[in-house]
Amino acid sequence: STVPHRTLMPARLDMPAHTASWIFGEPAAVSNCTHVLPEDPNDAKNPFKARDKLALDISSVRALEVAKTILEELAELFPDKFLHVGGDEVDYRCWYTMPKIKSWMQEKGFQPVDA
Repeated sequence: STVPHRTLMPARLDMPAHTASWIFGEPAAVSNCTHVLPEDPNDAKNPFKARDKLALDISSVRALEVAKTILEELAELFPDKFLHVGGDEVDYRCWYTMPKIKSWMQEKGFQPVDA
């Protein structure tokens, strides 16, 4: 007999990395660390790869508000039990080289991570 199965495809919102596009609508939510270039020299020459380093500004109240709103809206649109938010591929240099974010991280007790 054939057993029916279901493939679950959860909604996906990749963050805190890969949020460069957010800077156009919510500039206060994104760490504008375009000075952090990819380590690969070929990627560093590519303007799209350089923009890929941008991440949410974890010290920004606005970033939290925007992320919360988007997640709430996704939860309504996709009532599954699962939601993929990524959470990987952050280039931590984007946060450590921004004085406001670095200070916030130190206040909260967050230490640099080798990624």
